[in-house]
Amino acid sequence: AERAQALELRTDNTAAIRLEPHVVPIGTAVPTNMTVGSTNRIDSTVTDSTVAGGVQNSVKTSATMSVISGGNLNEIHDDATSAIGGGTGNLIYGGGVDNAIAGGNNNRMQNANYSFIAGGLNNRADAQAAFAGGSYALAGHNGTFVWSDASSATNWRSTLANSFIVRASNGVGINTNHPNADLEVNGRAIVGSTGAPGKAFTGMQMGTADAGTGASASQYFTITFASAYASPPMVLVTPELLAASRTTDAFAVTVRERSLSYCVVLVQRLDFPGGWGGDLKLNWIAFATS
Repeated sequence: AERAQALELRTDNTAAIRLEPHVVPIGTAVPTNMTVGSTNRIDSTVTDSTVAGGVQNSVKTSATMSVISGGNLNEIHDDATSAIGGGTGNLIYGGGVDNAIAGGNNNRMQNANYSFIAGGLNNRADAQAAFAGGSYALAGHNGTFVWSDASSATNWRSTLANSFIVRASNGVGINTNHPNADLEVNGRAIVGSTGAPGKAFTGMQMGTADAGTGASASQYFTITFASAYASPPMVLVTPELLAASRTTDAFAVTVRERSLSYCVVLVQRLDFPGGWGGDLKLNWIAFATS
Protein backbone atom coordinates (compact mmCIF):
# COMPACT_ATOMS: atom_id res chain seq x y z
CA ALA A 1 0.00 0.00 0.00
CA GLU A 2 1.04 3.57 -0.49
CA ARG A 3 -0.06 6.88 0.85
CA ALA A 4 -0.40 9.83 -1.51
CA GLN A 5 0.61 13.23 -0.27
CA ALA A 6 -1.95 15.63 1.21
CA LEU A 7 -2.53 18.99 -0.43
CA GLU A 8 -2.78 21.82 2.09
CA LEU A 9 -3.50 25.47 1.37
CA ARG A 10 -2.40 27.86 4.11
CA THR A 11 -3.25 31.47 4.95
CA ASP A 12 -0.88 33.39 7.21
CA ASN A 13 0.83 30.06 7.90
CA THR A 14 -2.46 28.53 9.14
CA ALA A 15 -4.13 25.62 7.34
CA ALA A 16 -7.19 26.84 5.43
CA ILE A 17 -8.05 23.91 3.12
CA ARG A 18 -6.63 20.39 3.28
CA LEU A 19 -7.23 17.58 0.79
CA GLU A 20 -6.34 14.33 2.53
CA PRO A 21 -5.96 11.09 0.52
CA HIS A 22 -6.72 7.67 1.96
CA VAL A 23 -4.32 4.72 2.26
CA VAL A 24 -5.00 2.40 -0.72
CA PRO A 25 -3.19 -0.42 -2.57
CA ILE A 26 -0.79 0.63 -5.30
CA GLY A 27 -2.59 1.29 -8.58
CA THR A 28 -6.00 1.94 -6.94
CA ALA A 29 -7.85 5.23 -7.40
CA VAL A 30 -7.30 7.49 -4.40
CA PRO A 31 -10.45 8.62 -2.54
CA THR A 32 -10.09 12.10 -1.12
CA ASN A 33 -11.31 13.97 1.96
CA MET A 34 -11.52 17.75 2.15
CA THR A 35 -11.17 19.83 5.31
CA VAL A 36 -11.71 23.59 5.48
CA GLY A 37 -10.47 25.36 8.61
CA SER A 38 -7.42 24.82 10.78
CA THR A 39 -9.20 23.15 13.73
CA ASN A 40 -11.44 20.76 11.79
CA ARG A 41 -10.29 17.16 11.36
CA ILE A 42 -10.92 14.06 9.25
CA ASP A 43 -9.36 10.76 10.37
CA SER A 44 -7.12 8.80 8.02
CA THR A 45 -9.63 5.91 8.12
CA VAL A 46 -12.37 8.10 6.63
CA THR A 47 -13.10 8.18 2.88
CA ASP A 48 -14.77 10.64 0.50
CA SER A 49 -15.91 13.04 3.22
CA THR A 50 -15.86 16.80 3.80
CA VAL A 51 -15.76 19.28 6.65
CA ALA A 52 -16.63 22.50 4.89
CA GLY A 53 -16.18 25.02 7.69
CA GLY A 54 -16.73 25.91 11.30
CA VAL A 55 -14.52 25.11 14.27
CA GLN A 56 -13.41 21.81 15.84
CA ASN A 57 -15.68 19.64 13.72
CA SER A 58 -14.56 16.12 12.88
CA VAL A 59 -15.37 13.05 10.80
CA LYS A 60 -13.90 9.91 12.38
CA THR A 61 -13.56 6.14 12.53
CA SER A 62 -14.13 4.74 9.06
CA ALA A 63 -16.99 7.04 8.14
CA THR A 64 -17.52 7.44 4.42
CA MET A 65 -19.19 9.88 2.03
CA SER A 66 -20.26 12.14 4.89
CA VAL A 67 -20.21 15.91 5.38
CA ILE A 68 -20.23 18.52 8.13
CA SER A 69 -21.09 21.91 6.65
CA GLY A 70 -20.08 24.07 9.61
CA GLY A 71 -20.78 24.88 13.21
CA ASN A 72 -18.76 23.89 16.26
CA LEU A 73 -17.79 20.58 17.90
CA ASN A 74 -19.95 18.47 15.57
CA GLU A 75 -18.88 14.87 14.86
CA ILE A 76 -19.73 11.98 12.58
CA HIS A 77 -18.35 8.53 13.54
CA ASP A 78 -18.66 5.31 11.52
CA ASP A 79 -21.72 6.38 9.50
CA ALA A 80 -21.97 6.44 5.71
CA THR A 81 -23.63 9.11 3.56
CA SER A 82 -24.66 11.17 6.58
CA ALA A 83 -24.57 14.92 7.21
CA ILE A 84 -24.61 17.61 9.90
CA GLY A 85 -25.60 21.06 8.68
CA GLY A 86 -24.22 23.09 11.56
CA GLY A 87 -24.96 24.00 15.15
CA THR A 88 -22.97 22.95 18.20
CA GLY A 89 -22.16 19.59 19.75
CA ASN A 90 -24.22 17.44 17.39
CA LEU A 91 -23.21 13.80 16.90
CA ILE A 92 -24.02 10.99 14.45
CA TYR A 93 -22.48 7.60 15.22
CA GLY A 94 -23.01 3.87 15.33
CA GLY A 95 -22.54 2.71 11.76
CA GLY A 96 -25.82 3.78 10.19
CA VAL A 97 -26.48 5.26 6.76
CA ASP A 98 -28.28 8.23 5.23
CA ASN A 99 -28.85 10.22 8.42
CA ALA A 100 -28.90 13.99 8.89
CA ILE A 101 -28.95 16.60 11.64
CA ALA A 102 -29.91 20.03 10.31
CA GLY A 103 -28.32 21.96 13.18
CA GLY A 104 -29.19 22.99 16.71
CA ASN A 105 -27.41 22.00 19.90
CA ASN A 106 -26.50 18.64 21.44
CA ASN A 107 -28.61 16.50 19.13
CA ARG A 108 -27.68 12.82 18.79
CA MET A 109 -28.22 9.89 16.42
CA GLN A 110 -27.00 6.39 17.30
CA ASN A 111 -27.42 3.24 15.18
CA ALA A 112 -29.97 5.07 13.05
CA ASN A 113 -30.75 4.68 9.36
CA TYR A 114 -32.55 7.13 7.05
CA SER A 115 -33.45 9.39 9.99
CA PHE A 116 -33.55 13.15 10.51
CA ILE A 117 -33.28 15.65 13.36
CA ALA A 118 -34.63 19.03 12.32
CA GLY A 119 -32.52 21.06 14.73
CA GLY A 120 -33.48 22.26 18.16
CA LEU A 121 -32.01 21.16 21.49
CA ASN A 122 -31.21 17.78 23.04
CA ASN A 123 -33.13 15.68 20.52
CA ARG A 124 -32.37 12.05 19.60
CA ALA A 125 -33.30 9.79 16.70
CA ASP A 126 -32.02 6.26 17.29
CA ALA A 127 -34.13 4.23 14.88
CA GLN A 128 -34.93 3.69 11.22
CA ALA A 129 -36.86 6.31 9.24
CA ALA A 130 -37.42 8.39 12.38
CA PHE A 131 -37.86 12.14 12.88
CA ALA A 132 -37.16 14.28 15.96
CA GLY A 133 -37.38 18.02 16.39
CA GLY A 134 -37.93 20.80 18.87
CA SER A 135 -36.54 20.24 22.35
CA TYR A 136 -35.94 16.94 24.21
CA ALA A 137 -37.72 14.86 21.55
CA LEU A 138 -36.60 11.20 21.55
CA ALA A 139 -37.53 9.08 18.52
CA GLY A 140 -36.43 5.61 19.56
CA HIS A 141 -38.72 3.47 17.40
CA ASN A 142 -38.80 2.82 13.67
CA GLY A 143 -41.06 5.09 11.65
CA THR A 144 -41.80 7.54 14.48
CA PHE A 145 -42.31 11.30 14.26
CA VAL A 146 -41.60 13.03 17.58
CA TRP A 147 -42.00 16.78 18.11
CA SER A 148 -41.57 18.45 21.50
CA ASP A 149 -42.01 22.12 22.34
CA ALA A 150 -39.76 24.15 24.64
CA SER A 151 -42.11 24.03 27.65
CA SER A 152 -40.23 21.28 29.50
CA ALA A 153 -36.71 19.90 29.94
CA THR A 154 -38.18 16.41 30.41
CA ASN A 155 -37.60 13.94 27.59
CA TRP A 156 -40.60 13.34 25.31
CA ARG A 157 -40.18 9.74 24.15
CA SER A 158 -41.79 7.55 21.54
CA THR A 159 -43.24 4.30 22.90
CA LEU A 160 -44.43 2.55 19.73
CA ALA A 161 -43.16 2.14 16.19
CA ASN A 162 -44.92 4.02 13.37
CA SER A 163 -46.45 6.65 15.64
CA PHE A 164 -46.84 10.44 15.51
CA ILE A 165 -46.09 12.01 18.89
CA VAL A 166 -46.47 15.73 19.67
CA ARG A 167 -45.98 17.74 22.85
CA ALA A 168 -47.40 21.23 22.32
CA SER A 169 -48.43 22.94 25.55
CA ASN A 170 -50.49 25.61 23.78
CA GLY A 171 -52.20 23.19 21.43
CA VAL A 172 -52.00 21.81 17.91
CA GLY A 173 -53.67 23.81 15.15
CA ILE A 174 -54.69 22.49 11.74
CA ASN A 175 -55.54 25.32 9.34
CA THR A 176 -55.25 27.74 12.24
CA ASN A 177 -52.22 29.46 13.78
CA HIS A 178 -53.94 30.12 17.12
CA PRO A 179 -55.36 26.89 18.57
CA ASN A 180 -57.72 27.31 21.50
CA ALA A 181 -57.54 23.69 22.64
CA ASP A 182 -55.11 20.75 22.70
CA LEU A 183 -56.25 20.16 19.10
CA GLU A 184 -58.19 22.63 16.98
CA VAL A 185 -59.17 21.76 13.42
CA ASN A 186 -60.31 24.65 11.29
CA GLY A 187 -61.96 22.62 8.58
CA ARG A 188 -63.34 19.18 8.00
CA ALA A 189 -62.29 16.00 9.81
CA ILE A 190 -63.09 12.30 9.52
CA VAL A 191 -62.96 10.37 12.80
CA GLY A 192 -63.09 6.63 13.29
CA SER A 193 -63.37 5.60 9.64
CA THR A 194 -62.33 2.01 8.87
CA GLY A 195 -63.09 0.20 5.66
CA ALA A 196 -65.73 2.21 3.80
CA PRO A 197 -65.09 5.97 3.60
CA GLY A 198 -66.58 7.88 6.51
CA LYS A 199 -68.22 11.29 6.54
CA ALA A 200 -66.26 14.42 7.29
CA PHE A 201 -67.55 16.75 9.99
CA THR A 202 -66.83 20.40 10.62
CA GLY A 203 -68.00 23.40 12.62
CA MET A 204 -68.59 21.56 15.89
CA GLN A 205 -70.42 23.62 18.52
CA MET A 206 -71.63 22.57 21.95
CA GLY A 207 -73.32 24.03 24.96
CA THR A 208 -75.90 23.63 27.72
CA ALA A 209 -79.45 24.96 27.52
CA ASP A 210 -81.56 25.58 30.62
CA ALA A 211 -84.89 23.73 30.43
CA GLY A 212 -85.74 24.66 34.02
CA THR A 213 -89.01 23.26 35.35
CA GLY A 214 -91.87 21.76 33.34
CA ALA A 215 -95.59 22.23 33.78
CA SER A 216 -96.48 19.11 31.80
CA ALA A 217 -94.88 15.78 30.91
CA SER A 218 -94.04 16.97 27.34
CA GLN A 219 -92.58 20.33 26.41
CA TYR A 220 -90.79 21.91 23.45
CA PHE A 221 -87.54 23.87 23.80
CA THR A 222 -85.45 25.84 21.32
CA ILE A 223 -81.66 25.60 21.35
CA THR A 224 -79.85 28.46 19.56
CA PHE A 225 -76.40 27.86 18.03
CA ALA A 226 -73.58 30.31 18.72
CA SER A 227 -72.87 30.59 14.97
CA ALA A 228 -75.17 29.84 12.06
CA TYR A 229 -74.44 26.95 9.68
CA ALA A 230 -74.52 26.90 5.89
CA SER A 231 -76.86 23.89 6.04
CA PRO A 232 -78.81 22.37 8.94
CA PRO A 233 -76.36 20.53 11.22
CA MET A 234 -76.59 17.21 12.98
CA VAL A 235 -77.61 17.70 16.64
CA LEU A 236 -77.15 15.45 19.66
CA VAL A 237 -78.96 16.34 22.90
CA THR A 238 -78.87 14.65 26.31
CA PRO A 239 -80.90 15.63 29.40
CA GLU A 240 -79.19 16.26 32.74
CA LEU A 241 -80.88 16.55 36.14
CA LEU A 242 -78.51 16.71 39.10
CA ALA A 243 -81.02 17.46 41.86
CA ALA A 244 -80.25 15.00 44.68
CA SER A 245 -83.91 14.78 45.70
CA ARG A 246 -85.10 13.70 42.22
CA THR A 247 -83.03 10.59 41.55
CA THR A 248 -85.90 8.64 39.90
CA ASP A 249 -86.80 11.29 37.29
CA ALA A 250 -86.21 10.05 33.73
CA PHE A 251 -86.46 11.97 30.45
CA ALA A 252 -86.32 11.43 26.70
CA VAL A 253 -85.29 14.13 24.23
CA THR A 254 -86.24 14.10 20.54
CA VAL A 255 -84.93 16.58 17.97
CA ARG A 256 -88.01 17.75 16.05
CA GLU A 257 -86.60 20.56 13.90
CA ARG A 258 -83.15 21.57 12.64
CA SER A 259 -82.42 24.94 11.02
CA LEU A 260 -79.27 26.96 10.24
CA SER A 261 -79.25 28.78 13.57
CA TYR A 262 -81.32 26.70 15.99
CA CYS A 263 -83.01 23.39 16.66
CA VAL A 264 -86.25 22.49 18.43
CA VAL A 265 -86.40 19.52 20.80
CA LEU A 266 -89.25 17.73 22.53
CA VAL A 267 -88.57 16.82 26.19
CA GLN A 268 -90.77 14.07 27.66
CA ARG A 269 -90.85 12.83 31.22
CA LEU A 270 -90.92 9.03 31.28
CA ASP A 271 -91.32 8.06 34.95
CA PHE A 272 -94.43 10.15 35.77
CA PRO A 273 -97.32 11.57 33.68
CA GLY A 274 -96.77 15.14 34.80
CA GLY A 275 -94.29 18.00 34.87
CA TRP A 276 -91.02 18.34 36.75
CA GLY A 277 -89.73 20.69 39.38
CA GLY A 278 -85.98 20.11 39.15
CA ASP A 279 -83.43 22.21 37.30
CA LEU A 280 -83.30 20.30 34.01
CA LYS A 281 -80.37 20.97 31.63
CA LEU A 282 -80.02 20.03 27.96
CA ASN A 283 -76.43 19.34 26.91
CA TRP A 284 -76.06 19.55 23.14
CA ILE A 285 -73.53 19.10 20.33
CA ALA A 286 -74.06 20.33 16.77
CA PHE A 287 -71.86 19.69 13.72
CA ALA A 288 -72.07 19.76 9.93
CA THR A 289 -71.28 16.73 7.75
CA SER A 290 -70.29 16.20 4.17
